[in-house]
Amino acid sequence: MTAYDSEMSRAGLASVPHFVAAHEFVRPLSLAAALYLAGAFAVAACCFFTHLPTAVHGTGLPGIIVAALLLATAGLATCLTLTWARRRDARVDQTLASPTAGGAMVPWIAGRAQGALILLFTGAASLALCWFWPQRAGTAAGGGFVLPVVLLVAAFPCLFLERLFASVAPERLPETGLLQPLLLLPVGSLVAEAALTAVTEAGAAWIYLPRLALSVILLGVAAELAVRAVALWFLPLPQPVAARASIGSVLAGLLHPGGARRLLSPASVAHTIRTQLGLDFSRSWALAYMRAAAAPVLLLMLLFCWFLSGVTRIGLDERGPYERLGVPVAVLKPGLHLLLPWPFGAVRHVELGVVHAVPISFGEANAVAVAPDRSTAEAEPPPSANRLWDAALPSDVAYIIASASAGRQSFETVSVSLRVLYRVGLTDGDARDAAYQVASPEMLLRAACGQLLARFFASETLPGVLGQNRAGIASDLRAQLQRALGRLHSGLEIMSVVIEDMHPPSGAAAAYRSVQAAEIVANTQIATERGRAETTSNIARRDARTHLDDAAAAAAETDSAARIDLTDMQADLLAYRDGSRPFLMERYFSNVTTALAGAPLEIIDHRLDGANLPALDLRPPLGRDVPEEGDRAQ
Repeated sequence: MTAYDSEMSRAGLASVPHFVAAHEFVRPLSLAAALYLAGAFAVAACCFFTHLPTAVHGTGLPGIIVAALLLATAGLATCLTLTWARRRDARVDQTLASPTAGGAMVPWIAGRAQGALILLFTGAASLALCWFWPQRAGTAAGGGFVLPVVLLVAAFPCLFLERLFASVAPERLPETGLLQPLLLLPVGSLVAEAALTAVTEAGAAWIYLPRLALSVILLGVAAELAVRAVALWFLPLPQPVAARASIGSVLAGLLHPGGARRLLSPASVAHTIRTQLGLDFSRSWALAYMRAAAAPVLLLMLLFCWFLSGVTRIGLDERGPYERLGVPVAVLKPGLHLLLPWPFGAVRHVELGVVHAVPISFGEANAVAVAPDRSTAEAEPPPSANRLWDAALPSDVAYIIASASAGRQSFETVSVSLRVLYRVGLTDGDARDAAYQVASPEMLLRAACGQLLARFFASETLPGVLGQNRAGIASDLRAQLQRALGRLHSGLEIMSVVIEDMHPPSGAAAAYRSVQAAEIVANTQIATERGRAETTSNIARRDARTHLDDAAAAAAETDSAARIDLTDMQADLLAYRDGSRPFLMERYFSNVTTALAGAPLEIIDHRLDGANLPALDLRPPLGRDVPEEGDRAQ
């Protein structure tokens, strides 16, 4: 409206110019809302009824575009309904002398109807965002750079509409400043998605986070508009002249160029607090006093903070070499100490009694982070407990070791897993040395221990090393390492050197085990044959001893029988000399008795004669060996 407009001649028009101009914006708002809504439905239809869901569903692109278009449609639709209500009320009250005396359509639309309309569109936008939420594994549509070009082309109509409504004066359309950030959402979303899609086609895989940020921002704008819409239902109906569309969004306003400076400026914040909370801080005497006393109080606080820099607390597991004007003067014990403030006094904190474990490893193996062992006694063993030779551990270090094969000098390699336990010495001198002489204790220990191990293995052979006592090797290494650190004045104390494993390289472990197995088998066979030879020799000795004992026993028995016969013969000779005929007769009867002891006899007396004389048959009957009494009587 201009100053010479004929419509301004009416009474009361100066206070309600937007009622007069309402009929000019009904059609532009309707067309713009229809265009944005059609675009949202077109994108959703393409995703649900074509092959696009399999290509772009995981990227979140459809949800971002649909949500941005629906949020812009919410702002346009709310402005359209309120503008239509203003035009209707203006027609009801033709004079417009008192806008509140006309129809009551504007208060009802501004109070209840726009809340339901905003909730409808914000709910649809939130549903689209959640349905097409960006996934980390989402990919691009795979159409080259066609999709980015299409998105950029679609951004031009949105930008044109945003510029068109941005040129409208707030006196003609009061919602211009609130509608502009919502109309910029589709423009920014389309341009951002075009850039991200182009980067994705070029092979970048980090666009998940920008798309996730876009989705979160749009979801936040929808939530803010929904909260404002719900709040309208609990507020009294506004006056027709003061009725405005509740489409203001602080989050969307911050995205608008210059919006952050305008919304977060002190004057804007004070105006918001004064208009919405009723608090006017410009008349507060407390704030005026604070403004006047801020400089001296801030100076005193800075001085006090600088003074507190001289208060030092040293923990129970620490010591503190104290420097006064850059010169070490003392080693402070645990507790609170009041010293000169910085930079006149400084304290370097050094550990007290804390034991560290450093694995001796170099190169890429040192870069591998080994998970701490938190397993219990009855749980599954952790991977760090695997000490098989064919498993290469991050802490294994290979060294060259001397070898002698077939009478010729050579070399081999051995893998060692070694860990050093150390702490800072307990004396004040050790604390100063650790604070000023050593920049990295772990690197120093690795370097010193590596030199000692290389020197040790250069003078040993692999079988000799594997056969030695590891405790003895660890003790010697600890003593040599402590002497080396003492020469460097490091202030470190070696508590222990732990050799966790010492074996050939993992690649040669199988061959070395085969050689060891062959040697064990050969030694076993040699021991078996030696045992078998000893067994055969012992059996032969046992048989020879048995034969000798049998022969000696037989000879002794023969000699005893001969002696018995000699004794009998001598006794018979003496008896024959004393009485030859009785002896012979006795011997004769004895021999006859012995010979006839088991034979049947027939005795015939020669003095019996005659043919009919009785006879005794002493022969046993058939079937019986001994004659019975009846037979004998017969």
